[in-house]
Amino acid sequence: MINILGIKDKDDRYVIPIPTWSKTVYAAGTEIHYYHEKDIDINTVYIPGPTTEKLTIVVSDTESDGFTIVM
Repeated sequence: MINILGIKDKDDRYVIPIPTWSKTVYAAGTEIHYYHEKDIDINTVYIPGPTTEKLTIVVSDTESDGFTIVM
């Protein structure tokens, strides 16, 4: 099983979509750094903050296609 992370903004739009590769984006008043190792179940999110709005982390289980929202 491989879990993949995504991040949504306060308007429920993905700022880090699922699936995606490593990237840095600017959202919620700060940089969001996302790192994903190819074919390895390691994801890292670094948000130095402060943020100006709520962000939601979404976890995708690639085996069941289920989504669990974690705040």
